[in-house]
Formats: sequence, C-alpha cells, structure tokens
Amino acid sequence: MEDSPPPWVILSIMLPIFGLIMLLGLLGNSALIRYVLTQKPRQGNASDVHLVSMAIGDLMVLVTCVPSGAISFFYDSWMFGRLGCKLLPFLQLTSLGISVFTLVALSADRYRAIVRPMDEPRHGRFSSTWFTVLCIWLGSIALATPDSVLADVVPLPFTLLALNASSNTTVAVTTTSMVCVPFPHNGTAAMRAHAVAVSCVYFVAPLTLITVFYCFISAELLGSAGRVPGNNAARQVSSRRRLAKTVLLLVALFALCSLPNHALQLYRVFRDQSQPDLSPTHKAFFLLSRALIFANSCVNPLALCAVSSGFRGHLRQTLCERPAARPPLLACCERGGPAPLRRGHSATLGTSSRVTGSTRLTMQSVNAVGGGHGHAKAYGPAAGIDVDT
Repeated sequence: MEDSPPPWVILSIMLPIFGLIMLLGLLGNSALIRYVLTQKPRQGNASDVHLVSMAIGDLMVLVTCVPSGAISFFYDSWMFGRLGCKLLPFLQLTSLGISVFTLVALSADRYRAIVRPMDEPRHGRFSSTWFTVLCIWLGSIALATPDSVLADVVPLPFTLLALNASSNTTVAVTTTSMVCVPFPHNGTAAMRAHAVAVSCVYFVAPLTLITVFYCFISAELLGSAGRVPGNNAARQVSSRRRLAKTVLLLVALFALCSLPNHALQLYRVFRDQSQPDLSPTHKAFFLLSRALIFANSCVNPLALCAVSSGFRGHLRQTLCERPAARPPLLACCERGGPAPLRRGHSATLGTSSRVTGSTRLTMQSVNAVGGGHGHAKAYGPAAGIDVDT
C-alpha cells in the first residue's frame, strides 16, 4: 500500500489554492458585473446579459461553497448540519446549471446570428434574452431542488489511513463518519442512476448541443473567409479565425473544469463498493477535481481578460485607480498601465479601438460578408464580447 501525504501537506497546498480561487473569482466577477452595468456600451445586449447572469451564479458559489469546501479539509465528518447539507449542494448544482445552460443559450444565439441571420427577430430581442435568463435560472433551481429535498446527513462507514506508532507502518482504519448524501443512501443502483443522470444533464447533453452549434459556426466563419471583398481581406480573414477560437474559449474552460468531477463521480459509483480506493492517485484526483469545479467560478473573467483589452483596462482601473493623494493599490499600475477610458473610446467587452472608421469585429461579425459582387450577408446585431483585432 502506497503512503498518502500527511494531512498538513494537503492543507498547505489546497487552502492557498482555494483562497486564490475566491480572490480571483470575487474580484473578477464583481468587476465584470460592474463593467457591464456601468459602461453600457450598447443597450439590449444579449451576450452581456448572459455574462452577468453567469457571474452572479459564480459569486453565489464563491461566497458559500468554496469556504465550506476549504473548511471540510479540516474534518472527516460533515460539519455544516442538516440545513447546510441541503443548502450548499443545492447552490453549487444551481450554479453549475446556470453556467452550462447559459453557454448553450449563448451558442444558440451565436448560431442564429452567424449561420441564420435572417431568423434574428427585429423587435423584442432584449425581452427574449431576459426571458431566456429567467428560464435558465428557474430550470437550474428546479433541477437542483430534488437533491436539496432528499439530501440528508447519514452515518456511513469511512476508511482512512492511520500511522501505527508501534510498528511505524500505515494501516487502514474503518470508522463511522457523518456524511451529506444527495439522496437516500439505499443501494448501488440509486447511486449509479443519480451519477449518470447528473453527468448527462449537466455535461454530456449540453456539450453535445454546443459542439453541434459551434461546428456550424466555425464552418460558416471559415467558409466566409474567401468571400470578403476589399483590401482588408487578409486582416478580416485573420480576425475571423481568431473569432472562431474565441467563441469556443468559455466552453472549453467549462469542459476542462467539469470533466474531472464527473469522471470521478462515475468512477466511484461503478467501481467495487466493497473495497475502498485508498490510493494516493485517487486522493490526488479527488483534490484536483474539487479545485477545478470551484475554479470554474473564476475562469470566465480571466478568459475575458485574455481576449478583451477593454475589460483588461477596466479591471486594472478598478484595482489601481485611486484619488491623487493616495498611491495605487497595485504598484504595477504606476508604470505601463492603460490610460482611463476617455470620450471617443469604445468601452465594449473586448474592444480596444477608438470609435473611428477602423474595422471592429464582434461575436456576430457585424461586418458585411458577401459572396460575389454586390451580395452581402449581415451577421446580425453586435454582441457583447468583441475580440481584439
């Protein structure tokens, strides 16, 4: 039997990671919400509304589930009582639903705008977006409610590794711990059905839909590259290729953060339940999956910082800008920081160009793209996330 690292090693690694996730998530999501609500570069913007919705859901997890997850490393039993057992997993599952279903909605919106622009409604688009957001929240709450209602704290056999001081060897010790389970713990079949259902509803089915949407989007964007008229064809082709990668970024990050957690849950319920897996590999994968599923609540603002110089400038302003009598919060802002947004500059998510005649691409590629002479295909109204060109 391989030796597992001592508990203090795990704590010294995981607690700073959880602290960093909370810090980045709280700062990033708060700045994202403030940016969208205060700058208001365009009214009635579907992408911005969805981004704010996801940010609120992420903040909900960051202020409740991440701290409780960090505290749980100190104890072998559930420490938050029956109410916490019902509330905390409910909030995490609700936020997970908001994230993945919003990504599906964004994918469908991009598909309509780029592949089927003539189907875009001319009126009531903003109201339709808010209705979609409401349905996503209500649907996520409804899907998480059964787990909340059925969840309970129950005593379960728990096997851990302990050091035998007399022989200086590691031995397996079985004890009873209070564990929060999301449904009546009445057999392997129920556990497997629950794990499969969660993986299908929150991972497999949504990502399948998103993949189909973005296959059509990528084909349309790449196919339109050769139909761009004018002298700026090479530049626009390059921008569209970058755009095809940008629209997949949030989806790829979500899949990366969620896959280990779903894989671990399926492994745990389909393996031999009579023999607990005490290997260091299993323990390390569990810690990795916990860190990544919580990191999912902080990666969206980081991704937007990577593709959006406008949001980068706003975030740096939020952290650094102070009255003249006070020094900046971050010393790095004293040199090389972007100048505050001035009149005549664009303040859209991801746009760092002045409002001039220069080319500006958005998620829906508002530039007219045509095939042949005099025939143009307009890719719908502008979206909230622009890519740097």
